Amino acid sequence: WARDLASPAKDVGGIIPKLSRIYEFLMKMESGIGDGGYNNVEPDTSSFNHVIRACYAPWTSSSPPGDEGTRRKAFEIAYDSYSKTHMPDAHTYAHMFKAIKCLLPSSTANSNDAGDTRLERYTICKELLRDCCRDGHLTKSSAWTLRKMFPSEEEFVGLLLQMNHPQLDGESMSKENLLRVPEDRLLACLPSEWSRNGRRHKALNRHRQ
Repeated sequence: WARDLASPAKDVGGIIPKLSRIYEFLMKMESGIGDGGYNNVEPDTSSFNHVIRACYAPWTSSSPPGDEGTRRKAFEIAYDSYSKTHMPDAHTYAHMFKAIKCLLPSSTANSNDAGDTRLERYTICKELLRDCCRDGHLTKSSAWTLRKMFPSEEEFVGLLLQMNHPQLDGESMSKENLLRVPEDRLLACLPSEWSRNGRRHKALNRHRQ
């Protein structure tokens, strides 16, 4: 069901009603209510992951369609789905970082709005990265998406350092040294506990997802 929406599309005029219906159906499954009841059908992590992916997939093309308001609503559905996920996995976080990248653009026509959006992106990324690292689900895919989301390498590395891990306090893992690490080696240089579960997902640990 959500898979039908999880593909790039040129016309997103009707995407929000479809996403809303899917999300409402997911909530009925979780609560066990609805026509006939859904007591025997409980959504799992994969169910929520499909909804999150469906939210940003139409905007993965080189020429993203739709206005900012449509993207904003799609992101709200994605974030609500993430918030309802009882056991997020590496795919959950990878999809959420891509949702931020696609649905919260780094620039807008209004310079003041652009500054607000950049701050919002940074704040949400920091929150998600902290949860991702805590759960051990960091992957190359997530690190790659994050690294390309920020206008400068320094801002991305600063985000990593804000996770306040003792391994990143030493001179060998200073901001200057992290900036010199090749992108395909970055994950190996970060605390191993951050990727203790994520490293099992081979598809998410290929270079340049």
